[in-house]
Amino acid sequence: MGLTKVGLDGSTISSSKKPIVGSGWTNNTDHLILTSSKYFQSASVARADSYKIPTLRQASNVVRNYMKTPCKFILTFFISTFTIATFGQNYITEKQFTDKLYSKKICNDKNYQKFLTDIESKQLTDGLDFLKYCDKATIIYLKSYPEKPEEYLQKIHEDVASIIPDLKFTDFKFQIVLDSSISDSDSKFYEFIVSLKSNGKTYKQKSSYHLHSISKNEYFGEKIDQQEFYKIFNKILADIQSPYRLHEVKTSKDNVMIWDRFGIIALTKEQADMLHGGGVFFMPSYESFKNSLTTVRIEKAISEYQKIGLLSHLSAEQIKFATDKAAQQENRNLNDVLQCFPNTIYYFDTELGNLENPYAEILKELSLISKGMFNPTNIIDHFAKPTNKKSLVKFSFYKKEYSKQLLVEDDWIDPHFFDLVKQAVNDNKLNGQFYELYTGGQEASIIFLTIEQEKYLRANNLLTFGDQWQTEEE
Repeated sequence: MGLTKVGLDGSTISSSKKPIVGSGWTNNTDHLILTSSKYFQSASVARADSYKIPTLRQASNVVRNYMKTPCKFILTFFISTFTIATFGQNYITEKQFTDKLYSKKICNDKNYQKFLTDIESKQLTDGLDFLKYCDKATIIYLKSYPEKPEEYLQKIHEDVASIIPDLKFTDFKFQIVLDSSISDSDSKFYEFIVSLKSNGKTYKQKSSYHLHSISKNEYFGEKIDQQEFYKIFNKILADIQSPYRLHEVKTSKDNVMIWDRFGIIALTKEQADMLHGGGVFFMPSYESFKNSLTTVRIEKAISEYQKIGLLSHLSAEQIKFATDKAAQQENRNLNDVLQCFPNTIYYFDTELGNLENPYAEILKELSLISKGMFNPTNIIDHFAKPTNKKSLVKFSFYKKEYSKQLLVEDDWIDPHFFDLVKQAVNDNKLNGQFYELYTGGQEASIIFLTIEQEKYLRANNLLTFGDQWQTEEE
């Protein structure tokens, strides 16, 4: 049983025996989950049916090209594993799955008995039907809601919040805003920013809404970003130290993703791990169960960053804007929070998108995050014209030249480049150094800090550095 890769039109385009799991995680660099990329946050709002890309590897190259230019379309790939059982073919298999749900207390005694009866009489016809018997779950049928956001958006949030009493909220508000970072003259990407109050705190969440094609005079998208909107409730659950997280559940028919309905289920980590283990009729999304990254901790961390001078280059207006941005997104750790503040962290993929002069580009970005303390000039980057698989990188700094022959291996960065940069910093005794932050993937995250700042951040766990392993619970 292998991996199904579903094309942009919903059809199966290829298969692989390598296991892979849901959005936000890949087991190798050839498997790119586009829906987790910040450049494709609107992945659930449009499907570019005219684009047939036979492999995810080729898709990733398309994405890298479009990440360098204004977006012309959105790519969406849905990854389904064949560890999800074939529905309706085997009573024993369905009964075994029901027993799993019951044993992990996902369904109670009363629902369990009805479960068995309905399975035997073949009442279940869809993987989402199992959620009807789960204690903390709901199914959202988008067609049953009104068409206007002011009429349906709050109602959907209320229906989801009803899963757990602690999620009750007031003061629901929303805005529709243009995402200028991925919009261009023809394609306008719009997002929801939702705010609500729970337990005396205000929570925010940004999620995709619609893509407007001006040339076609047409809007694309569903009523709500099914992958993002509910994460506002997981922020609440983290703040109250709940063992539960909300998860999205998708369904498909004949390898075509169903868009007009989806499920939301509240699970503990133990319950989620069971459902991610295979032999199931539905697979929930992967969520973080960290209870340490609360809104209070995030607010305190931002205050600490200001205190030690990390944000001294920003105006009060810029700090407020970045603070709001951090509140609106899902943060895996404090690195994600600080990254919202301009010119503090340089985050990039080590599988390079710029294949003309990537090192020149990186040097300019490093200068920005060092607040001009590291300011190389006369930059030469021969990445596009290698000799014997090596290319010259050269720059001047404080009247001294630094150069290195770097390995060119397809589109990957040569990590020895950073040795050259650190050498230049050390030679000139700058009041600071570049440090690598933890990413958990093939991305690089670089920050410039004084020795005192680096020690303070480590001692107070205000950032996770590259030499620090981060577990799911941390």
